Amino acid sequence: MPEDAQAPPVCWLQEQFAWLESTLAEPGYCTGEPFTSAEAYLFMLSCWAQQLGVDLSPYPRLMAMRERVSARPAVVAALKAQGLLK
Repeated sequence: MPEDAQAPPVCWLQEQFAWLESTLAEPGYCTGEPFTSAEAYLFMLSCWAQQLGVDLSPYPRLMAMRERVSARPAVVAALKAQGLLK
């Protein structure tokens, strides 16, 4: 995909991540507790965003939530099964 074609999706993602950053619960998930499908979807969006070159460092709450999700045994197993994790 040409670089200029990536700009709109990247800008949109950054806007959404900025909004999420202001609303994410600490140390819980999107809605506090428990883990829901929203976290699973947000985890995947953040993975795809990184593949697009989106810098996630301005979003520490998002990064913390992502770390919590990536440590879940079922997530680790799914990533291993898909060959995305050693």
